[in-house]
Amino acid sequence: MGWSPHPFLLWSGKATEVPVDQCPPSAPSFSQHWYSTPDPRAPCPTCSCAPSTGVCMVPETISVNASPVCPSDEGDAGVPFDPPSAWDGGCTTNDAIAAIECDGGPCAVTVGPMIPVDECVPNELVIPKLVTWGFTAYECAGKTNDGACAGPGEVCTPAPPTPPGKFNICVSRQGDDSFVMCPAGYPVRSVFYLAGDDKRGCAPCECEAPKGSACSSLVSLYSDDACTMQVGSVTAMSSSSMCVDVPADSPLRSKQASAPIYTPGSCEPIGGGATGSVQTIDPYTFCCQK
Repeated sequence: MGWSPHPFLLWSGKATEVPVDQCPPSAPSFSQHWYSTPDPRAPCPTCSCAPSTGVCMVPETISVNASPVCPSDEGDAGVPFDPPSAWDGGCTTNDAIAAIECDGGPCAVTVGPMIPVDECVPNELVIPKLVTWGFTAYECAGKTNDGACAGPGEVCTPAPPTPPGKFNICVSRQGDDSFVMCPAGYPVRSVFYLAGDDKRGCAPCECEAPKGSACSSLVSLYSDDACTMQVGSVTAMSSSSMCVDVPADSPLRSKQASAPIYTPGSCEPIGGGATGSVQTIDPYTFCCQK
């Protein structure tokens, strides 16, 4: 039935408990290791995200109101002093205003919020590909007396060490066929494998939208066409619209914005869960004495 022709000593137990001197002096010939119970999942590291990176879009809207309320009252859009589409912050006379009557007081200018365009990149994961086995077994053999036993049908093999510990006298056959019964006298059955095909992996890490990132830029307003005669300035923010007063009845002819400053935020990581499993290959069946 394919069983090994001679019994041998088999050590089996936890892979972490393999003795330094693997084979006893009575059976010094080591054959090879077999394994069982591989790690079911890859040891996936915890996902994390690098700080956000991005660019800032300067404000798309600027409006002027005669009312001192800033931002303007709901429903009061004010007089547009908007920059051109896709404004890069350079000096522009778009939507220039000759003058606005402000009831004798300053006019209120509302500068719209900046818009951050940003994202977080997940930190690269280092995924170990080493399979850790829970249990292992190995064969030790020694010299026999060439069949000169008391009975003509007996075969002599080295006895397990005293005390026997995890060694036992066993026979083996290649494969794992549950229909093949263990030979008489060897009722304790176990299956070990020569190797495993590692199909484990980790789902890719991703990052949610950034939180806490911010943009700022100094927006300046001028009464001339060349952005030289400043009448007001305010630091535009991504958190909300900002307000600044300009002198009553002053023309608003041009505007410009400084280079945006981006402050990184953080992102919550998602993903990274373990996938797949180790597929054991090359099974061997061992039948041992009690």
